[in-house]
Amino acid sequence: MPNSERLAIANQKKDRGNYYYRREEFAFAIDSYSKALKILQLPTSSTQSSGEKSDVDCPTELINDAKLKLENNLAAAQLKVEAFDAAIMSCDTVLQSDPQNIKALFRKGKALLEMNEVDDAIPILQKVLTLAPGSQMASVELARARAIRQKEREHWSRSVNRRFPKTKQNKNTKLSTLSKVKLVMSSRLMVVTSVVAILSVLIGLFTYIYQPTIMNFNT
Repeated sequence: MPNSERLAIANQKKDRGNYYYRREEFAFAIDSYSKALKILQLPTSSTQSSGEKSDVDCPTELINDAKLKLENNLAAAQLKVEAFDAAIMSCDTVLQSDPQNIKALFRKGKALLEMNEVDDAIPILQKVLTLAPGSQMASVELARARAIRQKEREHWSRSVNRRFPKTKQNKNTKLSTLSKVKLVMSSRLMVVTSVVAILSVLIGLFTYIYQPTIMNFNT
C-alpha cells in the first residue's frame, strides 16, 4: 500500500477517534487511534500499478509526523481512562523522535503524577514550562506535584517522630534529672553554708559575753 493511501485511511481513523474523544467515549477513541497507527505501520508495497501515485507525493516525513500526532492523541485518551503506563509508553514513542514535544512531555508528566511518581514528574513539568512558559495547565500540575511532595515530606517527618519518641523523651528526662540534682546540691550547699555562718556568729557571741566571767574564776 503506498504512503498516500495509508495516510488517507489513517487520517479517517484519526478523525473518527477525535469524534469519539470529544464525545468522551475514550475507549472508542483509543481503538480508532490504534487502528490508524497500525495502518501507518504497514510496509510500503514494492511495486505500484501505473494508476497509483508515487510516494514522492507523500514523503516519509508526512507519515512520521502523522504517527507522532496519533501517539499524542492516543496518550491523551489513555490518560482519560487512567491507563497511565500505556500513556507513558505512547509519550515515550513521541519523545524518541521529538524530545521537546510539549504535548508528549506534559502528558507524560501528568501520567507520572497520577501514579504518584512525583519526583519523576516534577522535572518533566518544569521542562514543559521552560519550553512553554505560558502553559497554565503545566503550571497547575507542577504546583500540585510540589504540594504532594511537601505533604509527603511532612508525613514522613511525623512518622519518624512517632517512631522514635522515647529517645528524645529519655534525653529530655536525663537533662531534667541532672538539672534537679544540681538544684538540690546547690540548695543543700546554701543551707550548710548558712548553718556554718550562724554557728560562727553564735560562737563569737558566746565567747564575747562569757569571756570576762571565765577570767574572773581564774583569779
